[in-house]
Order: sequence, then structure tokens, then C-alpha cells
Amino acid sequence: MPIMAANAQSDARGAAWLLASAASRCIDQPEHAAEWQEALNNTYRLLEAFRHNLLFPLRPPRAKRHSVGDVEMLTMVPASERHLSEVRDAITEALAVSFQHSQAEDAIEQIASVLRATAAPARFHVSDEQKKKARHFFVELLRRLDES
Repeated sequence: MPIMAANAQSDARGAAWLLASAASRCIDQPEHAAEWQEALNNTYRLLEAFRHNLLFPLRPPRAKRHSVGDVEMLTMVPASERHLSEVRDAITEALAVSFQHSQAEDAIEQIASVLRATAAPARFHVSDEQKKKARHFFVELLRRLDES
């Protein structure tokens, strides 16, 4: 059990923030990527979960006000599942800003390619432009996660 979960501090936003932060750091400093293999793999898994709506089920757009029933139901949601919709919204918004003229599917594949190249530079190669876009995505994701 992760230490954050043992202390009941774990939520989806915090986990996504840590993964995005590690991925951004590794793209900037690929010489340290070997130390962060697990985080890069988990970042890839997060993006795959987003792509396939595994952890982020489709739902109507976020309402500005919550009904009393919504607030009461929140306390019944396990801490590890809280804020999934906020993570999904942050990823969606970061993709829209970072990959303005690309479909989300294509953008995620480009980011995954950069993660692969960062983790195994001898086997995978990407352009500086792809790295720049992936880095921009993670910066935007971190900004949005900080705001939520």
C-alpha cells in the first residue's frame, strides 16, 4: 500500500500530478529517466486508461453547482477514486491546448512515443518537436491539476 493511501491522502489528482511531474522532468533530463522507469510506465498507463475510458467514464459536462445528493454521495466514494473526473477534464484540456490540430487519440500516441523514447533512447527516437509538444502537454496538465 502506498504511503499516501495509508495516510488517506491519496486521490487521483495527486497521483496524476506526480506522474506528470516525473514525465516532464524525464523529458527535460533524459539522463535521469532510468531512475523513473516505473513512473514513466504508470504515466503511459494513465494515458491509456484515459484513451480507453477505463477509469474515466463518459459523463455529462461538469456542472457549476452540485446538488445536495451529489455532495452526500461524494463521501461514499473511496478516496482513491475521488477526483477522477477532474483528472479526465485536466487531461482533455491539456491535450486541446498542446495538440490543437490533432485528435486526442493521435496526441496520446505521440506522447506515448515520447515516453518510450525517453525511457529507451537507444531503441526509440522522436523529433525535438514531438518532445516539445509532449513537454507542453505535461506542463499544461500540471497547471490544470494545480487549479482543480
